[in-house]
Amino acid sequence: MEQKYQDLTLDEVISLFEHREYYVRRDFISEYHFNDEYHDYYYNFILKFNHTNDDLYFTDLIELAIDLDFVSDEFYDKYFRILKNCSNSLIKMVATDYFLYKEFDYPEKKYELISLYKELIKTKSTRHNVKFNLLLALLSIDRKNYSIYFEKLLYYFKISNHYQPLCRSFNSILETDMFFFIPESDIQKLIEASKTFAITTSFQYKKLEEYLKYRPTEEEYFKLLDENGATTRSVLSKFFPDGYVEDRN
Repeated sequence: MEQKYQDLTLDEVISLFEHREYYVRRDFISEYHFNDEYHDYYYNFILKFNHTNDDLYFTDLIELAIDLDFVSDEFYDKYFRILKNCSNSLIKMVATDYFLYKEFDYPEKKYELISLYKELIKTKSTRHNVKFNLLLALLSIDRKNYSIYFEKLLYYFKISNHYQPLCRSFNSILETDMFFFIPESDIQKLIEASKTFAITTSFQYKKLEEYLKYRPTEEEYFKLLDENGATTRSVLSKFFPDGYVEDRN
């Protein structure tokens, strides 16, 4: 299928990326390949963009930062402040996505994130859909306390009245190394808990059930991950017969 946006000049990219109409900007970043030489522009624009200007576009830009693999102290500090201080639940949830999908190798940042996640979970104003993401993030970076976080996550699965956080949780498991280190028995517990809702027809639910049949061992996963800078997604594609399909929504 022919791509909607072919090779563009920087001026053409800017006219779409910074268009005054949200639907134009949203369509562009959803359809454009971003295989160009303008990553410095994207990096600086996303870094400087303020969430008070446009909440929806701000979350789109966080997801783009994830996809473009923008990992730096500047981005860490920006999204850490957002996660800590912003009252918008959607922004908090997507900011947590950034730390869930991107890794920072500095121990002090890891402990700082763990502390903030725990604080936010205890805060009454933190909505359940955000707590799903926070617990998944804790599962990922504080594995010595895995059982504590998993039991809390399972509890939220059982009491949730909302479809979206369950789908997002399944998707996060599918797209990160959680798919390999969470025991299959625990994934099955989450699947079983979600059957209470009309989630069994969702893309994420069906893919998770299907992919469990082909899941490699954690040893096989890390062996493949060490090969030529492989990513979790490229490892997934080696095991699943129909290829790996991403859908974060």
